[in-house]
Parts: sequence; structure tokens; C-alpha cells
Amino acid sequence: MNFAESASAGTRTRAALTSGALVVVPRSERTVEKRTYLQEFKCCPPALFMITAALVEIGVFVYYASVMEKPVTASGPAPLDSPLIYNPYRRYEAWRYISYALIHSGYMHITMNLIMQTMLGTLLELVHGWWRVGLIYLAGVLGGSLAQSVTAPRVYLAGASGGVFAISYAHVGNILLNWSEMQYRWFQLAFILIITISDLSMALYDSYWSPTPSNTGHMAHLGGAMAGMLVGINLLRNLQQRKWERYCWWVALVVFFMLIASGVLLNVFLPVPEYFPESQY
Repeated sequence: MNFAESASAGTRTRAALTSGALVVVPRSERTVEKRTYLQEFKCCPPALFMITAALVEIGVFVYYASVMEKPVTASGPAPLDSPLIYNPYRRYEAWRYISYALIHSGYMHITMNLIMQTMLGTLLELVHGWWRVGLIYLAGVLGGSLAQSVTAPRVYLAGASGGVFAISYAHVGNILLNWSEMQYRWFQLAFILIITISDLSMALYDSYWSPTPSNTGHMAHLGGAMAGMLVGINLLRNLQQRKWERYCWWVALVVFFMLIASGVLLNVFLPVPEYFPESQY
């Protein structure tokens, strides 16, 4: 009886994973081989990159929560003296433009990021592979920190929101290249639109009308979203490539590298005295 119940639960789990993964699979890719692969998917081993990223972020959060003098609340504090956080006074430590994604400010911050990146990232990873999703995630983290550092040069930055928005908007690249073949394209597009409107509304309120503005890196969200969409167009699988999509691929690639190069050069050579704070050595 227990064996039968276990087998039934496993079948339901595989069916649920298959249904979820098919949301991001174009109709033209739903071959017998692809369906067989999805039906054989098991939770062990899990989707590699997103699970690993979540575990590392949880580990770093628990470590700093245990060593900081102040108790951790829903909204903070962040360990400002960490060598991982993006510190505008130590911009020459280049690893911080990536490692800040491991630091979170409060348990609500990390919880929301983990839910979003695991849910949306795993769906992409089931179909497109861990390394594609990993590169998109890291591109969003880098794009987010560069956007934030240029537009708010004296603000600390922590959290994986740049990567989360990259994963979210990579779905836009997937829909764009496979619009006529996606079964749930309108549902996915509506979901991304809701995220966009919600975040934009919050950013405007927080920046102009809130009596107690938060320390949210809204430009990091924008930078991560743009990076995710552009890199997603380049990396996500597109087996039925059309001529216009080839041009779209090249445009996305060039625009992405131009934006990243601009962010790096502005951080290093911006000819505006006192725009960036003086470095701490």
C-alpha cells in the first residue's frame, strides 16, 4: 500500500513538472523525444543552478544573521562591512559587482527573491539547461549593479533582485522568439506585465511620494530585466530560427555588450569630479 502511494505521488510530481515545463516549450519543440525527457525528469538530482544559488544565498544569510550584533528583522539590517556587498566606497573591488547578490537585507528580502528565482528559474532550467539559466542570472546581477552604481553612485547594494528580474524577463525573450508557437503566451505576457507595472509603481512611489523611502535598488531591477531579456534572446533555445530572428539575435547581443561596456567605462573613467565617493583603501 505504501509503495503504491509512493509511486502514485511520484507520477503526479512528474506530471506537474512536465506541465510546468511545457509552459516554456514552444509547440515546435514538443517532440516525442522532448516529452519523453520531461516525463523522465526526477526531483533528484534537481535543477542544478537555481537550487545551488538558493542554498548558497541561504547559507550566507544565516552566517551574517548569526555574527551581526543587531537582530535580523523583515527589512534588515544588511552587513555593510561584508566583503561581498556592493560598497560604493570600494568600487575598485570588482567582485562586488557580482557577489552582492549573495547578501540580503532582512528575511522578507531573501524570501521573496528565493521564491521568484526558484519558481521561474526552474521552469526555464528544465527546458533550456542549467548553464544557460546560470549565464542569464549572472548577466542580470552584473547589469543590475552597473545600472545602480552609475545612477545612484553613493548607495550600497545587496540582494539577488538583478538576477531575479533577469530570469523573469528572460521569459520575454523566449516568448518573443517563439510567439506563434507558445501555448500559454498571453498568460506569460500578462504575468510579466503585472510584475513590470507593480515594480514601476513601487519605484515611482518610493522615489517621489513615500514619506519614508526605502533603500530598494530600483535601477538594479531595471538593469537586471534588460540584461535578462537581451541575453535570453541569445541563449534560450530556438530550434525554429527565422530570418528576422537572426537579426534580433545580433541586435540583442550588440546592445547587451554596449550597455555592459558603458557601465564599466562610466564606473572607471566618468569625467565628473566628486560624482563617485572617494575610495576607501
